[in-house]
Amino acid sequence: MFLRANINRLFSLKLRTLIFGHPLASKNAEEAKVGVGGGVPVYDLNLIVLKTLKYASALTPQVTAVHIASDPNRAAKLLKHWAEQHMEIPLEIVESPYRATVHDLLNYVDKVEKNGNFDTITIAIPEYVPEKLWQNILHNQTGQLMKLMLLFRKSILVTSVPYHSVPKEALLVDSKRNGTI
Repeated sequence: MFLRANINRLFSLKLRTLIFGHPLASKNAEEAKVGVGGGVPVYDLNLIVLKTLKYASALTPQVTAVHIASDPNRAAKLLKHWAEQHMEIPLEIVESPYRATVHDLLNYVDKVEKNGNFDTITIAIPEYVPEKLWQNILHNQTGQLMKLMLLFRKSILVTSVPYHSVPKEALLVDSKRNGTI
């Protein structure tokens, strides 16, 4: 009885799919997009950013690192470090002469969204997690504002990638073990 009911259900689903098409299938050729694209806002090439890039590339191979450049010297330094480290993820520099980091990132996301290559875009935001709770006031303010502004976009997913700092005591114990102190 159980087997017969499941066979009937499977047959009726298959028949419905043949007649009406798959319920998740696109009816329009324009709606058939590549899939998920990813972006990571980058200020510098450090452990926090490397962890975030690794996470984003695990989600999708179509990841782009985005640097909002308010200082041309800083952008040149980042490009140099990027080349020295042989990073496989492309780095895109967005000029921001008025230091409007969040506004310029949102404009960049709008351009990527209008290109229509992806049905979903994931923005992975690197976040430093300090040892003490009160230190959060000093860190991640731009990242928090980016998350807040991106949450209201339909096809944008926002992910925080936390990086926990190593306590100084642990570094001292580790360096004593290795004989470097």
